[in-house]
Amino acid sequence: MRKLALIIALTLGGCEHSHLAGNEALLDKQFKLPFDSTFVLEQTGLEISFIRVNEDSRCPADMECDWQYGQVVVLLDLDEGDNGGRLVLGTPNYSNKFSSSANLLGHRISLLGIEPPPANFGDKIPEEDFIALMWVIKE
Repeated sequence: MRKLALIIALTLGGCEHSHLAGNEALLDKQFKLPFDSTFVLEQTGLEISFIRVNEDSRCPADMECDWQYGQVVVLLDLDEGDNGGRLVLGTPNYSNKFSSSANLLGHRISLLGIEPPPANFGDKIPEEDFIALMWVIKE
């Protein structure tokens, strides 16, 4: 019986966000935003949609490149009631061609990373396979 209680406690302890619907996220918590999906920030009602991959200039997985600091650049659509806007963000790197964070509608929106990793030379990752790792705070 003690083992069962411990297993239940450990299982429930890992379900911090179990009350969230499949398309909701929390402020100040990382979340994964798949391509062509919209997530709503539970506390503020801000909707964030991942609508396009503008560029994937990362070095192919099977090559060594002089330009190791390529980016994936994404277009996001934001909507909060009567207000809205679009953001172009790039994955973090040292070249800073595109910023990985921006302020809009009273929020700081950050692109922390992207999935999947780069493809091999000559292969193209379908746009629908991209997932943006996001983080949003209230300004």
